[in-house]
Amino acid sequence: MLLEQDPARKLYATGHHNIVNVPGTDEWIIAYHRFAYNPAGRWAGGDGCHRGVVFAPLDYNPDGSLVPVRPQVGSYVRSLAF
Repeated sequence: MLLEQDPARKLYATGHHNIVNVPGTDEWIIAYHRFAYNPAGRWAGGDGCHRGVVFAPLDYNPDGSLVPVRPQVGSYVRSLAF
């Protein structure tokens, strides 16, 4: 499994992903949706669920398989200027 929810960290619905290559590199980035559930600290007017798009780098094991992506609260930041 490349990406799955992390109930211990209240991160759910990690779906609808896409994988892109940074042009001119061997770097690959996954973009995915997830819900962050926070009933105690609800966002203004919200129900405690925050749907967001998150980016993360893809890493490889020595055998060439992909390292599973751990859902993040924040997002990967990288300049795409080239």
